[in-house]
Amino acid sequence: MAPKLLTLALISSCAAFTIPTSYNATKTVQPGSTTQAPAHEHEWVTVHIRADSAQNVHNPDSEPTYTDQVSGEAIQKSQILKGVGPPEAEEHRYFDWDETCTDANDRQMIFQAWQNFQPLVDTTTQRLTTLAAGYPEPGKAEKTNAKNEKYIKQTDPAFTQMFNARSGFLSNVKQAFESITAGIKSIPNRPGNDPGPPALRFVCDKHAQVKDQDGGTLCTSGAQAPEAQTFLAQSATDKNIEIKHRLSTASTIVFCPPFFDDTYAPTLNSILGSKPADYAFTLPEVNCKDRIMLHEYLHLKWTSDLFPGEGYDDIGWEKIAISAKKLRIDDHLKKPDAYAWYALYSFFNNYNGQCNDIWPKGVKRPTSRT
Repeated sequence: MAPKLLTLALISSCAAFTIPTSYNATKTVQPGSTTQAPAHEHEWVTVHIRADSAQNVHNPDSEPTYTDQVSGEAIQKSQILKGVGPPEAEEHRYFDWDETCTDANDRQMIFQAWQNFQPLVDTTTQRLTTLAAGYPEPGKAEKTNAKNEKYIKQTDPAFTQMFNARSGFLSNVKQAFESITAGIKSIPNRPGNDPGPPALRFVCDKHAQVKDQDGGTLCTSGAQAPEAQTFLAQSATDKNIEIKHRLSTASTIVFCPPFFDDTYAPTLNSILGSKPADYAFTLPEVNCKDRIMLHEYLHLKWTSDLFPGEGYDDIGWEKIAISAKKLRIDDHLKKPDAYAWYALYSFFNNYNGQCNDIWPKGVKRPTSRT
């Protein structure tokens, strides 16, 4: 078990954050069946699963074809699946299933991550509100302040490592989480996605078959394979993903092979269900699909529009902690994984009312706790 590196006397606020119980994403769901899944704590929806033969595609937003400038060939844009559910996609169109998402189990993994990263966002916002309310010098909350930073180091190990205990920027971090809550279920015609719905397209690339602009593999394989990639609504002339997926009406999240690997990234619910309630997790044990979903949502224009630049979108709790210590804070705040790992780190520190620091034993912390 990981040691409790902070004494209870140093923890001034320790809330018990929980997420709703959900179905097990590792369970096999046969095409043609229907599975119940909770969307929120007090609301149930039905996930409709259909056999591939019953699926059909359509283009409800009249996504225009692209005419190749050399060959003159008309290239039809990727379409969306129709009749596979759930209501969040079918009726409300908070997201659309791309025609690549024909596998019911792949959709189930994505949908559960989409459901359960939202309460994780909400509990993180609550945690940040509680943290800011305890500042010894609240009048200097937006500035660099030694007393407020010392308070953070004594109170929140997660914010200390993921954001170098920079108290003056806590409100920026909180605003990023609030932007997801405000935007994830907003009506069509979200800002930045004119002329309208669909605002967001989910592409399932479990087997790395989606191409880049040069015909190569978009989701590379091996240790450096991306977990997912986000592309904003764009014109047909933008070059980063194959033409059929360059959409003018929708931003796109492409889920790559690591996302579908339950060994690499299980669901948060399955992690919680794998150990006794009093088990002390450590950071290497808590990577999950929910974190990947949160990371990708922070790239979207209608949330925080975070893009640190090619080659600088660090992935992983240790890389982020090192970045927080070494980089200018303005540059570090552009990294979506800083927020995603803060959410997980804070959640598990406070899970079931425990007051832990789940930083693994034997790994040096970039930011001192004193």
